[in-house]
Amino acid sequence: MESEASEFPKGLVLVAVVTSFLIGVALWLALIITRDIYPSLFSSDSEVKALVKQLTPLLATCIVINNAQTLLSGVAVGAGWQAVVGYMNIICYYAFGVPLGLIMGYKLHGGAKASMAEDRIRKWGGEIESKENGGHTDSQNNGGHRDLEKNNDLGLIRKEGYML
Repeated sequence: MESEASEFPKGLVLVAVVTSFLIGVALWLALIITRDIYPSLFSSDSEVKALVKQLTPLLATCIVINNAQTLLSGVAVGAGWQAVVGYMNIICYYAFGVPLGLIMGYKLHGGAKASMAEDRIRKWGGEIESKENGGHTDSQNNGGHRDLEKNNDLGLIRKEGYML
């Protein structure tokens, strides 16, 4: 009787993981199949639609992975392994997340997309801080807006108290 009781939660975890994976795959398929259609729900700009279509496979894959990770993390916390989950999250972030982000951003030409995003922000009325102008926004150098603040040398925007 005790062996059945100890196997019961393992079976539930397996069912939950398989169900979560299947839901992730269904969402993956829906995004891939409708990648020409769903960008129109969010923007009428053809350039934005093309970028969303190009990034859809990455988004869909992240959804599948995130479904399993979130579920397993929740199961581990529920089992009383909060410390293990915390350490695993930190290790995964610094061992996988940051290096992959750097590789995707710099080695796979993600920097070009960042430059395009900066151009769009300027077009929409935001200001960019840069190292070239001493960490100030363009409008501060030109005696412009008072609601724009110096943030840092990463080129981040702060306008009216909101980080963009």
